[in-house]
Amino acid sequence: GKVQVVVFNHLGQEVIRIVDEMQTAGSHQVRLNNYELNGAGSYFYQINVESDRQRFTERGTIVLTK
Repeated sequence: GKVQVVVFNHLGQEVIRIVDEMQTAGSHQVRLNNYELNGAGSYFYQINVESDRQRFTERGTIVLTK
């Protein structure tokens, strides 16, 4: 299905869209490098998966320290 992995800053603004594509079912990995973010702090991620029959959303927090 269609997969999106997006990281937001503390203001809710999109910082980076790591994944935005169709993917097959199964296990997948993504890598987020600290230089892709705007320095130390708290960030939020959202994973959206949408197929023909269902939709799944997961949210969480990333804490980046120096």
